[in-house]
Amino acid sequence: MKKLLFILSVFSKSFFAQTSVPAGNVSGTWTPAGSPYDVNGDITVASTTTLLIQPGVTVNFQGHYKFNVLGSLVAIGQPANVIKFTAASASTGWYGLRLLNSVSFLDSTFLNYCWIERGLANGNNYDAFGGGIFIENFSNLVITSCTITNNSATKGGGIYCDASDITISNCFISSNAGGGIHIASGNDTIIGNQIMNNGGNGINTEQSSSYLSILSNTISNNTLSNGNTGGGICLFPSGLISNNWISNNSCIGDGGAIYCQGTGQTIAGNTLTTNQGFDGGGIHVFQGDPLIINNVITNN
Repeated sequence: MKKLLFILSVFSKSFFAQTSVPAGNVSGTWTPAGSPYDVNGDITVASTTTLLIQPGVTVNFQGHYKFNVLGSLVAIGQPANVIKFTAASASTGWYGLRLLNSVSFLDSTFLNYCWIERGLANGNNYDAFGGGIFIENFSNLVITSCTITNNSATKGGGIYCDASDITISNCFISSNAGGGIHIASGNDTIIGNQIMNNGGNGINTEQSSSYLSILSNTISNNTLSNGNTGGGICLFPSGLISNNWISNNSCIGDGGAIYCQGTGQTIAGNTLTTNQGFDGGGIHVFQGDPLIINNVITNN
Protein backbone atom coordinates (compact mmCIF):
# COMPACT_ATOMS: atom_id res chain seq x y z
CA MET A 1 0.00 0.00 0.00
CA LYS A 2 2.85 2.40 0.86
CA LYS A 3 4.52 1.58 -2.46
CA LEU A 4 1.28 2.39 -4.31
CA LEU A 5 0.96 5.73 -2.50
CA PHE A 6 4.57 6.57 -3.38
CA ILE A 7 3.95 5.80 -7.05
CA LEU A 8 0.79 7.94 -7.05
CA SER A 9 2.70 10.77 -5.40
CA VAL A 10 5.45 10.69 -8.04
CA PHE A 11 2.85 10.46 -10.82
CA SER A 12 0.98 13.48 -9.42
CA LYS A 13 4.10 15.62 -9.10
CA SER A 14 5.17 14.83 -12.66
CA PHE A 15 1.89 16.27 -13.98
CA PHE A 16 1.49 19.19 -11.59
CA ALA A 17 4.94 20.81 -11.59
CA GLN A 18 5.24 24.51 -10.88
CA THR A 19 7.94 26.97 -11.97
CA SER A 20 8.61 30.31 -10.31
CA VAL A 21 9.78 32.97 -12.79
CA PRO A 22 11.59 35.98 -11.25
CA ALA A 23 11.75 39.42 -12.84
CA GLY A 24 14.21 39.74 -15.72
CA ASN A 25 14.90 38.28 -19.15
CA VAL A 26 13.30 35.02 -20.29
CA SER A 27 14.13 32.78 -23.24
CA GLY A 28 14.38 29.11 -24.19
CA THR A 29 11.39 26.74 -23.94
CA TRP A 30 8.52 26.57 -21.45
CA THR A 31 7.00 23.10 -21.32
CA PRO A 32 3.83 21.56 -19.81
CA ALA A 33 6.08 19.70 -17.36
CA GLY A 34 7.04 23.04 -15.80
CA SER A 35 3.56 24.53 -15.88
CA PRO A 36 2.16 26.66 -14.39
CA TYR A 37 4.86 29.32 -14.75
CA ASP A 38 4.24 31.73 -11.87
CA VAL A 39 5.62 35.17 -12.80
CA ASN A 40 6.85 37.30 -9.91
CA GLY A 41 7.94 40.51 -11.66
CA ASP A 42 8.22 42.21 -15.05
CA ILE A 43 9.69 39.80 -17.60
CA THR A 44 11.22 40.49 -21.03
CA VAL A 45 12.05 38.50 -24.14
CA ALA A 46 15.12 40.52 -25.10
CA SER A 47 15.96 41.46 -28.68
CA THR A 48 17.83 38.71 -30.60
CA THR A 49 16.34 36.03 -28.30
CA THR A 50 13.33 33.69 -28.57
CA LEU A 51 10.92 32.22 -26.05
CA LEU A 52 8.98 29.13 -27.16
CA ILE A 53 5.88 28.24 -25.13
CA GLN A 54 4.45 24.79 -25.77
CA PRO A 55 0.77 23.76 -25.88
CA GLY A 56 -0.89 23.32 -22.50
CA VAL A 57 1.30 25.80 -20.61
CA THR A 58 -0.27 28.29 -18.20
CA VAL A 59 1.56 31.56 -17.50
CA ASN A 60 0.16 32.93 -14.24
CA PHE A 61 1.14 36.44 -13.16
CA GLN A 62 1.29 36.80 -9.39
CA GLY A 63 0.98 40.59 -9.52
CA HIS A 64 0.46 43.52 -11.89
CA TYR A 65 3.52 42.75 -14.03
CA LYS A 66 4.40 43.25 -17.70
CA PHE A 67 5.38 40.65 -20.28
CA ASN A 68 7.58 42.68 -22.65
CA VAL A 69 8.51 41.13 -26.00
CA LEU A 70 11.37 42.80 -27.86
CA GLY A 71 12.56 39.62 -29.53
CA SER A 72 10.52 36.63 -30.72
CA LEU A 73 7.69 34.90 -28.85
CA VAL A 74 6.37 31.66 -30.31
CA ALA A 75 3.23 30.58 -28.43
CA ILE A 76 1.46 28.01 -30.60
CA GLY A 77 -1.18 26.03 -28.77
CA GLN A 78 -3.70 23.50 -30.02
CA PRO A 79 -7.52 23.63 -30.25
CA ALA A 80 -7.92 21.33 -27.23
CA ASN A 81 -4.66 22.33 -25.54
CA VAL A 82 -4.39 26.10 -25.44
CA ILE A 83 -1.68 28.30 -23.93
CA LYS A 84 -3.15 30.44 -21.17
CA PHE A 85 -1.96 33.86 -20.01
CA THR A 86 -3.73 34.93 -16.83
CA ALA A 87 -3.32 36.54 -13.42
CA ALA A 88 -3.65 35.00 -9.98
CA SER A 89 -5.95 37.87 -8.95
CA ALA A 90 -8.72 39.10 -11.23
CA SER A 91 -8.84 42.46 -9.43
CA THR A 92 -5.07 43.07 -9.53
CA GLY A 93 -4.59 41.61 -13.00
CA TRP A 94 -1.35 41.84 -14.98
CA TYR A 95 -0.13 44.32 -17.59
CA GLY A 96 -0.77 42.14 -20.64
CA LEU A 97 1.56 41.22 -23.48
CA ARG A 98 3.60 44.27 -24.58
CA LEU A 99 5.09 43.69 -28.05
CA LEU A 100 7.63 46.43 -28.74
CA ASN A 101 10.06 47.32 -31.53
CA SER A 102 10.70 43.93 -33.11
CA VAL A 103 14.07 43.27 -34.75
CA SER A 104 13.60 42.53 -38.45
CA PHE A 105 16.00 39.59 -38.71
CA LEU A 106 14.18 37.54 -36.08
CA ASP A 107 11.50 35.05 -37.01
CA SER A 108 7.95 36.27 -36.64
CA THR A 109 6.11 36.18 -33.34
CA PHE A 110 3.15 33.80 -33.34
CA LEU A 111 0.17 33.74 -30.99
CA ASN A 112 -1.95 30.75 -31.97
CA TYR A 113 -4.62 29.10 -29.79
CA CYS A 114 -3.76 31.29 -26.83
CA TRP A 115 -6.17 32.36 -24.09
CA ILE A 116 -5.41 35.87 -22.80
CA GLU A 117 -7.37 37.19 -19.83
CA ARG A 118 -7.24 39.56 -16.83
CA GLY A 119 -4.90 42.05 -18.52
CA LEU A 120 -5.25 45.47 -16.91
CA ALA A 121 -3.59 48.50 -18.55
CA ASN A 122 -4.09 51.34 -16.09
CA GLY A 123 -0.90 53.41 -16.11
CA ASN A 124 0.01 56.68 -17.83
CA ASN A 125 0.17 57.35 -21.59
CA TYR A 126 0.80 54.11 -23.50
CA ASP A 127 0.66 52.10 -20.30
CA ALA A 128 -3.09 52.75 -20.30
CA PHE A 129 -3.55 51.11 -23.73
CA GLY A 130 -3.86 47.45 -24.72
CA GLY A 131 -5.31 45.43 -21.86
CA GLY A 132 -4.72 42.00 -23.37
CA ILE A 133 -2.12 42.82 -26.07
CA PHE A 134 -0.25 46.08 -26.72
CA ILE A 135 1.59 46.29 -30.06
CA GLU A 136 3.91 49.13 -31.10
CA ASN A 137 6.30 49.10 -34.07
CA PHE A 138 6.04 45.31 -34.20
CA SER A 139 4.98 44.05 -37.62
CA ASN A 140 6.44 40.52 -37.57
CA LEU A 141 3.34 39.23 -35.83
CA VAL A 142 0.48 36.80 -36.48
CA ILE A 143 -2.45 36.49 -34.06
CA THR A 144 -4.84 33.68 -34.93
CA SER A 145 -7.43 31.48 -33.21
CA CYS A 146 -6.92 33.18 -29.84
CA THR A 147 -9.44 33.99 -27.12
CA ILE A 148 -8.94 37.49 -25.70
CA THR A 149 -11.44 38.12 -22.94
CA ASN A 150 -12.04 40.04 -19.71
CA ASN A 151 -9.22 42.53 -20.18
CA SER A 152 -9.35 46.29 -19.57
CA ALA A 153 -7.71 49.47 -20.90
CA THR A 154 -8.49 53.09 -21.76
CA LYS A 155 -8.02 52.21 -25.45
CA GLY A 156 -8.05 48.70 -26.86
CA GLY A 157 -9.26 46.58 -23.98
CA GLY A 158 -8.55 43.50 -26.06
CA ILE A 159 -5.83 44.66 -28.50
CA TYR A 160 -4.12 48.02 -29.13
CA CYS A 161 -1.96 48.37 -32.26
CA ASP A 162 0.25 51.31 -33.30
CA ALA A 163 2.76 51.66 -36.17
CA SER A 164 2.47 47.95 -36.97
CA ASP A 165 1.21 45.98 -39.98
CA ILE A 166 -0.41 42.84 -38.60
CA THR A 167 -3.14 40.27 -39.21
CA ILE A 168 -5.70 39.30 -36.58
CA SER A 169 -7.70 36.26 -37.69
CA ASN A 170 -10.24 33.75 -36.35
CA CYS A 171 -10.05 35.11 -32.80
CA PHE A 172 -12.78 35.42 -30.16
CA ILE A 173 -12.48 38.93 -28.68
CA SER A 174 -15.12 39.39 -26.01
CA SER A 175 -16.06 41.14 -22.75
CA ASN A 176 -13.15 43.58 -22.76
CA ALA A 177 -13.53 47.02 -21.14
CA GLY A 178 -12.24 49.76 -23.43
CA GLY A 179 -13.30 48.07 -26.67
CA GLY A 180 -12.30 45.04 -28.67
CA ILE A 181 -9.57 46.29 -31.05
CA HIS A 182 -8.03 49.78 -31.32
CA ILE A 183 -5.84 50.61 -34.34
CA ALA A 184 -3.82 53.81 -33.89
CA SER A 185 -1.80 53.46 -37.12
CA GLY A 186 -0.66 50.86 -39.62
CA ASN A 187 -1.89 48.72 -42.50
CA ASP A 188 -3.80 45.94 -40.75
CA THR A 189 -6.13 43.08 -41.63
CA ILE A 190 -8.89 41.93 -39.28
CA ILE A 191 -10.50 38.80 -40.71
CA GLY A 192 -12.84 36.05 -39.56
CA ASN A 193 -13.06 37.10 -35.90
CA GLN A 194 -15.90 37.21 -33.41
CA ILE A 195 -15.79 40.62 -31.72
CA MET A 196 -18.60 40.63 -29.19
CA ASN A 197 -19.89 42.02 -25.89
CA ASN A 198 -17.08 44.53 -25.43
CA GLY A 199 -17.50 47.71 -23.40
CA GLY A 200 -16.56 50.15 -26.17
CA ASN A 201 -16.24 50.01 -29.96
CA GLY A 202 -15.93 46.62 -31.55
CA ILE A 203 -13.17 48.11 -33.73
CA ASN A 204 -11.88 51.66 -33.31
CA THR A 205 -9.33 53.53 -35.45
CA GLU A 206 -7.48 56.82 -35.50
CA GLN A 207 -6.82 59.19 -38.40
CA SER A 208 -3.13 58.28 -38.52
CA SER A 209 -3.95 54.75 -39.70
CA SER A 210 -3.06 54.01 -43.33
CA TYR A 211 -5.36 51.25 -44.61
CA LEU A 212 -7.56 48.80 -42.76
CA SER A 213 -9.22 45.64 -44.10
CA ILE A 214 -12.16 44.38 -42.00
CA LEU A 215 -13.36 41.16 -43.60
CA SER A 216 -15.88 38.43 -42.70
CA ASN A 217 -16.13 39.19 -38.98
CA THR A 218 -19.06 38.93 -36.59
CA ILE A 219 -19.23 42.22 -34.69
CA SER A 220 -22.10 42.14 -32.21
CA ASN A 221 -23.36 43.46 -28.88
CA ASN A 222 -20.60 46.01 -28.35
CA THR A 223 -21.71 48.96 -26.25
CA LEU A 224 -20.12 52.41 -26.32
CA SER A 225 -21.54 54.23 -23.31
CA ASN A 226 -19.69 57.56 -23.68
CA GLY A 227 -20.27 60.15 -26.42
CA ASN A 228 -17.94 58.62 -29.01
CA THR A 229 -18.93 57.20 -32.38
CA GLY A 230 -19.19 53.84 -34.12
CA GLY A 231 -20.54 51.16 -31.80
CA GLY A 232 -19.52 48.37 -34.17
CA ILE A 233 -16.78 50.04 -36.24
CA CYS A 234 -15.31 53.54 -36.17
CA LEU A 235 -13.32 53.95 -39.42
CA PHE A 236 -11.12 56.98 -40.10
CA PRO A 237 -8.46 55.68 -42.53
CA SER A 238 -8.93 54.35 -46.03
CA GLY A 239 -10.15 50.80 -45.91
CA LEU A 240 -12.47 48.00 -46.88
CA ILE A 241 -15.35 46.77 -44.70
CA SER A 242 -16.65 43.66 -46.45
CA ASN A 243 -18.87 40.63 -45.73
CA ASN A 244 -19.25 41.30 -42.01
CA TRP A 245 -22.25 40.60 -39.80
CA ILE A 246 -22.70 43.71 -37.63
CA SER A 247 -25.60 43.54 -35.17
CA ASN A 248 -26.91 44.82 -31.83
CA ASN A 249 -24.13 47.37 -31.35
CA SER A 250 -24.91 50.72 -29.74
CA CYS A 251 -23.36 54.08 -29.01
CA ILE A 252 -24.50 57.43 -27.64
CA GLY A 253 -22.72 59.15 -30.54
CA ASP A 254 -23.27 58.65 -34.28
CA GLY A 255 -23.13 55.40 -36.25
CA GLY A 256 -24.57 52.49 -34.30
CA ALA A 257 -23.02 49.93 -36.65
CA ILE A 258 -20.44 52.00 -38.59
CA TYR A 259 -19.09 55.55 -38.27
CA CYS A 260 -17.13 56.55 -41.37
CA GLN A 261 -14.90 59.61 -41.83
CA GLY A 262 -12.19 60.01 -44.43
CA THR A 263 -11.56 59.06 -48.05
CA GLY A 264 -10.94 55.87 -50.01
CA GLN A 265 -13.35 53.69 -48.07
CA THR A 266 -15.59 50.87 -49.35
CA ILE A 267 -18.45 49.28 -47.39
CA ALA A 268 -19.66 46.26 -49.34
CA GLY A 269 -21.63 43.05 -48.81
CA ASN A 270 -22.26 43.49 -45.08
CA THR A 271 -25.37 42.86 -43.01
CA LEU A 272 -26.12 45.66 -40.52
CA THR A 273 -29.08 44.91 -38.29
CA THR A 274 -30.60 46.12 -35.00
CA ASN A 275 -27.84 48.63 -34.21
CA GLN A 276 -28.50 51.91 -32.41
CA GLY A 277 -26.84 55.33 -32.57
CA PHE A 278 -27.74 59.00 -32.16
CA ASP A 279 -27.47 59.80 -35.91
CA GLY A 280 -27.28 56.86 -38.30
CA GLY A 281 -28.30 53.70 -36.55
CA GLY A 282 -26.77 51.74 -39.42
CA ILE A 283 -24.13 54.02 -40.98
CA HIS A 284 -23.11 57.61 -40.29
CA VAL A 285 -20.84 59.24 -42.90
CA PHE A 286 -19.07 62.44 -41.84
CA GLN A 287 -16.90 64.41 -44.30
CA GLY A 288 -16.28 61.47 -46.60
CA ASP A 289 -17.45 59.83 -49.81
CA PRO A 290 -17.33 56.06 -49.26
CA LEU A 291 -18.65 53.55 -51.77
CA ILE A 292 -21.55 51.78 -50.04
CA ILE A 293 -22.73 48.84 -52.13
CA ASN A 294 -24.66 45.55 -51.82
CA ASN A 295 -25.27 45.76 -48.06
CA VAL A 296 -28.33 44.70 -46.09
CA ILE A 297 -29.19 47.53 -43.66
CA THR A 298 -32.27 46.70 -41.60
CA ASN A 299 -34.01 47.41 -38.27
CA ASN A 300 -31.48 49.98 -37.10
